[in-house]
Amino acid sequence: MADVFINYRTGDGNETAALIDNELSNRFGKDRAFRASKSIPPGTVYPDALLTSLRRSALLLVVIGADWVNFQSRLRDPEDWVRKEILEAFACGLPVVPVLAGRTTERLKKDDLPADLTRLAELQSVRLDTQNAEADLKRLGDLVAEMVPELHDLEHADAPAPEPGSVSNSAGGIHGNGRTEPGLHWRRQRHRHQEADRPRAFRQRQYLSEFPPRVGRPSLLGRRHDEFRRRPSR
Repeated sequence: MADVFINYRTGDGNETAALIDNELSNRFGKDRAFRASKSIPPGTVYPDALLTSLRRSALLLVVIGADWVNFQSRLRDPEDWVRKEILEAFACGLPVVPVLAGRTTERLKKDDLPADLTRLAELQSVRLDTQNAEADLKRLGDLVAEMVPELHDLEHADAPAPEPGSVSNSAGGIHGNGRTEPGLHWRRQRHRHQEADRPRAFRQRQYLSEFPPRVGRPSLLGRRHDEFRRRPSR
Protein backbone atom coordinates (compact mmCIF):
# COMPACT_ATOMS: atom_id res chain seq x y z
CA MET A 1 0.00 0.00 0.00
CA ALA A 2 1.28 3.48 -0.90
CA ASP A 3 1.44 5.92 2.00
CA VAL A 4 1.98 9.07 -0.08
CA PHE A 5 -0.10 9.93 -3.15
CA ILE A 6 1.55 12.38 -5.56
CA ASN A 7 -0.92 14.56 -7.46
CA TYR A 8 0.43 16.38 -10.53
CA ARG A 9 -0.56 17.66 -13.94
CA THR A 10 1.27 16.32 -16.99
CA GLY A 11 3.10 19.20 -18.64
CA ASP A 12 3.18 21.24 -15.45
CA GLY A 13 4.94 19.46 -12.63
CA ASN A 14 5.41 15.90 -13.85
CA GLU A 15 9.21 16.20 -13.66
CA THR A 16 9.00 17.48 -10.10
CA ALA A 17 6.60 14.65 -9.28
CA ALA A 18 9.17 12.16 -10.59
CA LEU A 19 11.89 13.71 -8.39
CA ILE A 20 9.66 13.45 -5.34
CA ASP A 21 8.73 9.87 -6.17
CA ASN A 22 12.38 8.92 -6.57
CA GLU A 23 13.35 10.54 -3.26
CA LEU A 24 10.54 8.94 -1.27
CA SER A 25 11.04 5.55 -2.91
CA ASN A 26 14.77 5.54 -2.16
CA ARG A 27 14.18 6.64 1.41
CA PHE A 28 11.13 4.63 2.43
CA GLY A 29 10.71 1.91 -0.22
CA LYS A 30 9.62 1.84 -3.84
CA ASP A 31 5.97 1.04 -3.06
CA ARG A 32 5.50 3.76 -0.45
CA ALA A 33 4.82 6.55 -2.95
CA PHE A 34 2.08 6.47 -5.60
CA ARG A 35 2.61 8.26 -8.92
CA ALA A 36 0.08 7.35 -11.60
CA SER A 37 2.47 7.02 -14.55
CA LYS A 38 4.66 4.63 -12.55
CA SER A 39 2.30 2.88 -10.18
CA ILE A 40 -0.56 1.86 -12.48
CA PRO A 41 0.33 -1.18 -14.64
CA PRO A 42 -0.68 -1.19 -18.32
CA GLY A 43 -4.14 -2.58 -18.92
CA THR A 44 -5.39 -1.58 -15.46
CA VAL A 45 -8.67 0.32 -15.14
CA TYR A 46 -7.02 3.54 -14.02
CA PRO A 47 -10.03 5.37 -12.45
CA ASP A 48 -10.48 2.55 -9.97
CA ALA A 49 -6.73 2.33 -9.33
CA LEU A 50 -6.45 6.07 -8.73
CA LEU A 51 -9.34 6.31 -6.29
CA THR A 52 -8.49 3.12 -4.45
CA SER A 53 -4.86 4.12 -3.95
CA LEU A 54 -5.81 7.63 -2.91
CA ARG A 55 -8.30 6.43 -0.30
CA ARG A 56 -5.71 4.06 1.17
CA SER A 57 -3.00 6.72 1.37
CA ALA A 58 -2.08 8.75 4.43
CA LEU A 59 -0.96 11.95 2.70
CA LEU A 60 -1.55 13.81 -0.58
CA LEU A 61 1.20 15.93 -2.13
CA VAL A 62 -0.16 18.38 -4.74
CA VAL A 63 2.58 19.49 -7.15
CA ILE A 64 1.93 23.10 -8.20
CA GLY A 65 3.90 24.10 -11.28
CA ALA A 66 4.40 27.60 -12.68
CA ASP A 67 1.35 27.26 -14.99
CA TRP A 68 -0.88 25.30 -12.62
CA VAL A 69 -3.46 28.09 -12.18
CA ASN A 70 -3.51 28.77 -15.93
CA PHE A 71 -5.41 25.52 -16.53
CA GLN A 72 -8.63 27.23 -15.47
CA SER A 73 -10.98 25.31 -17.70
CA ARG A 74 -9.58 21.99 -16.53
CA LEU A 75 -9.65 22.99 -12.86
CA ARG A 76 -13.38 23.58 -13.30
CA ASP A 77 -13.95 20.39 -15.25
CA PRO A 78 -15.59 17.72 -13.03
CA GLU A 79 -13.78 15.03 -15.04
CA ASP A 80 -10.32 16.53 -14.56
CA TRP A 81 -8.30 14.04 -12.50
CA VAL A 82 -6.09 16.62 -10.81
CA ARG A 83 -9.22 18.27 -9.50
CA LYS A 84 -10.95 14.98 -8.65
CA GLU A 85 -8.01 13.66 -6.65
CA ILE A 86 -7.76 16.83 -4.56
CA LEU A 87 -11.48 16.91 -3.83
CA GLU A 88 -11.47 13.21 -2.97
CA ALA A 89 -8.63 13.80 -0.50
CA PHE A 90 -10.62 16.62 1.11
CA ALA A 91 -13.67 14.35 1.34
CA CYS A 92 -11.62 11.55 2.94
CA GLY A 93 -9.98 13.89 5.44
CA LEU A 94 -6.46 13.25 4.13
CA PRO A 95 -3.74 15.78 4.94
CA VAL A 96 -2.92 17.77 1.79
CA VAL A 97 0.37 19.60 1.22
CA PRO A 98 0.88 21.85 -1.84
CA VAL A 99 4.42 21.56 -3.25
CA LEU A 100 5.50 24.66 -5.17
CA ALA A 101 7.71 23.51 -8.04
CA GLY A 102 10.44 26.00 -8.83
CA ARG A 103 11.81 29.17 -7.32
CA THR A 104 9.36 31.54 -8.99
CA THR A 105 6.11 29.62 -8.50
CA GLU A 106 3.82 31.73 -6.32
CA ARG A 107 1.56 30.56 -3.55
CA LEU A 108 -2.00 29.87 -4.58
CA LYS A 109 -4.59 32.62 -4.21
CA LYS A 110 -8.26 32.04 -3.59
CA ASP A 111 -9.26 34.39 -6.41
CA ASP A 112 -7.44 32.16 -8.92
CA LEU A 113 -9.20 28.96 -7.87
CA PRO A 114 -12.66 27.48 -8.32
CA ALA A 115 -14.78 27.75 -5.18
CA ASP A 116 -14.42 24.09 -4.23
CA LEU A 117 -10.61 24.27 -4.49
CA THR A 118 -10.05 27.50 -2.56
CA ARG A 119 -9.08 25.49 0.50
CA LEU A 120 -5.77 24.77 -1.24
CA ALA A 121 -4.84 28.44 -0.88
CA GLU A 122 -5.26 28.19 2.89
CA LEU A 123 -2.87 25.25 3.28
CA GLN A 124 0.75 25.75 4.20
CA SER A 125 2.95 24.85 1.23
CA VAL A 126 6.55 23.74 0.77
CA ARG A 127 8.89 24.69 -2.04
CA LEU A 128 11.00 22.39 -4.19
CA ASP A 129 13.58 24.32 -6.17
CA THR A 130 15.48 22.26 -8.73
CA GLN A 131 18.56 24.45 -8.13
CA ASN A 132 18.46 23.36 -4.50
CA ALA A 133 16.90 19.97 -5.14
CA GLU A 134 19.00 17.85 -2.77
CA ALA A 135 18.29 19.98 0.30
CA ASP A 136 14.64 20.60 -0.61
CA LEU A 137 13.97 16.91 -1.27
CA LYS A 138 15.59 16.01 2.05
CA ARG A 139 13.39 18.58 3.80
CA LEU A 140 10.30 17.26 2.06
CA GLY A 141 11.18 13.69 3.04
CA ASP A 142 11.59 14.78 6.66
CA LEU A 143 8.16 16.43 6.52
CA VAL A 144 6.58 13.28 5.07
CA ALA A 145 8.17 11.15 7.80
CA GLU A 146 6.80 13.53 10.41
CA MET A 147 3.28 13.52 8.97
CA VAL A 148 3.18 9.75 8.38
CA PRO A 149 4.38 8.05 11.58
CA GLU A 150 4.47 4.65 9.89
CA LEU A 151 7.17 5.89 7.49
CA HIS A 152 9.12 7.43 10.36
CA ASP A 153 9.06 4.11 12.22
CA LEU A 154 9.93 2.19 9.06
CA GLU A 155 12.94 4.37 8.34
CA HIS A 156 14.35 4.04 11.85
CA ALA A 157 13.59 0.33 12.05
CA ASP A 158 15.95 -0.27 9.10
CA ALA A 159 18.95 1.11 11.03
CA PRO A 160 20.91 -1.78 12.62
CA ALA A 161 21.00 -1.73 16.39
CA PRO A 162 24.46 -1.81 18.04
CA GLU A 163 25.48 -5.21 19.29
CA PRO A 164 25.70 -5.75 23.08
CA GLY A 165 29.07 -4.69 24.44
CA SER A 166 30.08 -2.87 21.28
CA VAL A 167 31.82 0.50 21.34
CA SER A 168 32.04 3.27 18.80
CA ASN A 169 35.32 3.19 16.91
CA SER A 170 35.85 4.42 13.38
CA ALA A 171 39.66 4.19 13.28
CA GLY A 172 41.61 1.67 11.24
CA GLY A 173 38.56 -0.09 9.88
CA ILE A 174 37.75 -1.58 13.31
CA HIS A 175 34.08 -1.77 14.10
CA GLY A 176 32.57 -1.50 17.57
CA ASN A 177 32.26 -5.25 17.86
CA GLY A 178 36.02 -5.73 17.46
CA ARG A 179 35.83 -7.12 13.92
CA THR A 180 37.90 -5.54 11.22
CA GLU A 181 36.43 -4.00 8.14
CA PRO A 182 35.82 -6.63 5.42
CA GLY A 183 38.85 -6.84 3.12
CA LEU A 184 41.14 -4.87 5.45
CA HIS A 185 43.22 -7.94 6.44
CA TRP A 186 43.65 -8.90 2.78
CA ARG A 187 44.84 -5.37 1.88
CA ARG A 188 47.39 -5.43 4.71
CA GLN A 189 48.70 -8.83 3.59
CA ARG A 190 49.02 -7.61 0.02
CA HIS A 191 50.97 -4.55 1.20
CA ARG A 192 53.44 -6.77 3.11
CA HIS A 193 53.93 -8.99 0.06
CA GLN A 194 54.58 -5.97 -2.13
CA GLU A 195 57.19 -4.72 0.31
CA ALA A 196 58.90 -8.12 0.34
CA ASP A 197 58.99 -8.26 -3.47
CA ARG A 198 60.82 -4.95 -3.83
CA PRO A 199 64.58 -5.19 -4.72
CA ARG A 200 66.92 -5.08 -1.76
CA ALA A 201 68.75 -2.06 -3.15
CA PHE A 202 65.46 -0.16 -3.24
CA ARG A 203 64.78 -1.00 0.39
CA GLN A 204 68.30 0.15 1.31
CA ARG A 205 67.83 3.49 -0.46
CA GLN A 206 64.48 3.93 1.24
CA TYR A 207 66.10 3.24 4.64
CA LEU A 208 68.93 5.71 3.99
CA SER A 209 66.49 8.41 2.90
CA GLU A 210 64.61 8.02 6.17
CA PHE A 211 67.74 7.64 8.38
CA PRO A 212 70.67 9.65 6.89
CA PRO A 213 74.15 9.11 8.45
CA ARG A 214 75.33 11.54 11.13
CA VAL A 215 78.50 13.63 10.71
CA GLY A 216 81.27 13.04 13.29
CA ARG A 217 81.67 10.06 15.54
CA PRO A 218 79.96 7.02 14.05
CA SER A 219 76.87 6.09 15.89
CA LEU A 220 74.95 2.85 15.81
CA LEU A 221 72.88 4.33 13.00
CA GLY A 222 76.06 5.32 11.13
CA ARG A 223 77.49 1.83 11.48
CA ARG A 224 74.25 0.38 10.11
CA HIS A 225 74.66 2.76 7.16
CA ASP A 226 78.19 1.51 6.50
CA GLU A 227 77.01 -2.07 6.67
CA PHE A 228 74.36 -1.41 4.08
CA ARG A 229 76.91 0.23 1.77
CA ARG A 230 79.23 -2.77 1.98
CA ARG A 231 76.50 -5.31 1.27
CA PRO A 232 76.18 -6.24 -2.42
CA SER A 233 72.87 -5.46 -4.05
CA ARG A 234 70.89 -8.19 -5.72
